[in-house]
Order: sequence, then structure tokens, then C-alpha cells
Amino acid sequence: MKKIANPILSIITINYNNKQGLIQTIESVVNQIWKDFEYLVVDGGSTDGSKDVITQHINDLTYWVSEPDKGIYNAMNKGIEMATGDYLLFLNSGDYLKDSSVLGKTIPQLDNIDIVYTDLEIITDKDHHVQNYPDRLSFKHFFYSSLPHPASFIKKVLFVKYGVYDENLKICADWNLF
Repeated sequence: MKKIANPILSIITINYNNKQGLIQTIESVVNQIWKDFEYLVVDGGSTDGSKDVITQHINDLTYWVSEPDKGIYNAMNKGIEMATGDYLLFLNSGDYLKDSSVLGKTIPQLDNIDIVYTDLEIITDKDHHVQNYPDRLSFKHFFYSSLPHPASFIKKVLFVKYGVYDENLKICADWNLF
């Protein structure tokens, strides 16, 4: 993928030993009709063939690294550091964009808003439902829940202003940051 001067969006995929999920994620990103984004993959030194998947898609990636990390939030912070887009979308391995027009429909809605989030379709072996999020966020929402990474476009300047994910929090650094 060619380097884009001043990209609007940086898509960050983190992965660790999830080769099949990584394939699904990369394919959903590279098949987007709207392509004015940079795509970064941060792999935690996988041993399941994930690095082979990455190198097969090297022309689709703006940047990639495969090296041991200190966990999910450390990998996400590496992605934040490398990203140059105005907005960041964390689409982790196994997550995917529903169809090839998702970015083309979403980008015009960003309109300089700090965080743009959408509902999230959740598909598992046992369940398929749409998780709805409120039109306006409140403390009450965050008391019970958070925002979904694969459906949240976050201005990069927020990470500069408020800091990156707290790597000391093993499972809730995203909730803490929001």
C-alpha cells in the first residue's frame, strides 16, 4: 500500500497467534472501496504462521512489526505511536468490517468530532446480535459498559492530550481511557 500524505484514518490491527482471525481482518480492510487510509499491523511475535500472512499482504500495509510485546495495550500503544492519521480505528485480529462500503459511509460522518462510534454486530458460534450504543454518552453508560474498539473512530490528538492506554491495567485500560 502506498504511503498516504496526511491520512484521515489509521487502521491498527493487533494480533497474537490468531492467524485465521488476522486473515479475516486484513481481507475486510483491503477490500474497502474507500482506500484513503494507512494500515498498520502490530503482531506480538506470533508462532502460528501469522507473520507469513502479514508478509503475504506486505503491499497492503503501510507499516507492520512482529515482535514480542507486553500485552494487548502495549501493542495498541505501539500502533498509536506509529499512526499518522487524524483518526484511529482499532480493528483487532478477528474483527472485520461488515462490507466493502463501511469506511466510505463512515468517513464523511467524522466531521472533526472527537469520537465517532457506531453500533456493533457481534457474531459468535452461539450468538448473533447487534449491540446498540446510546446517542449521547453518559457516566451511567460507562458504569455498565464501554465503547467498542472496532466501531469507534478516535481522534489521535486525544491520545496526545490524555495519554495512551495504561499498560498496568490488563483488561480495562480502554474503559479507563474512555
